Amino acid sequence: MYINLSKRLKLIANEVKKGAKVADIGTDHAYIPIYLIQKNIADYAYACDIKEGPLLTAKENIAAHGCDEKIETRLSNGLQAMKAGEFDTVIIAGMGGELIRDILSAAEHLRTKDIEYILSPHSKLSEFRSYLRTEGYEVIKEFMLKCSGKFYTVIKTVYNPDFKPDYKADKYELYDTFGYYLIKNKDRVMYEYLLKEEKKYENIIKGLKSKADEESLSLKLKIIKEALYEMQ
Repeated sequence: MYINLSKRLKLIANEVKKGAKVADIGTDHAYIPIYLIQKNIADYAYACDIKEGPLLTAKENIAAHGCDEKIETRLSNGLQAMKAGEFDTVIIAGMGGELIRDILSAAEHLRTKDIEYILSPHSKLSEFRSYLRTEGYEVIKEFMLKCSGKFYTVIKTVYNPDFKPDYKADKYELYDTFGYYLIKNKDRVMYEYLLKEEKKYENIIKGLKSKADEESLSLKLKIIKEALYEMQ
């Protein structure tokens, strides 16, 4: 019986390199690890969760799909129960940017160039990108996807303390907000998102009566237009 992933989770899972050993953090039902093993993408996987309830469900799903020998469940607060050398790929999807940041911050024992992170933060993207940039994480790929009318961002990164961005400090706000690689590679979903945001803020500003509110929103609109200009 093959697992059926949503479009979003399938696109995330397909970013895993063939032969990888994967730690799926916040695994819930272990859908991604099962998919990776069934598709012969990963050689081994850890289905990790902070709660015993989801882990029990994950274990039942793993057994039902015949993946017991290649997927191990592990009770773990983020990455804290994981050891260096056990895996080479981390997946964290379906969490806010602040929580993913906290998980990475608490896992200093895993700060090595040998681990690739596939991350899909659902909020606080600007702050999260700033964290990666200032804490020695090199973004090697970033793309957006649209599922059921919602926009999602996927970031692939590795720890590389020697990495220096290709842009200067005056561009930090722009690229932290919308993603350097999304803009540089003219990501079509990002472009659609920016056009939607541009229209939204223009309509909001038209209906405002407060000058202070208008100034604040105008700054947001300005950076949206700057991103759109760079993607021309």
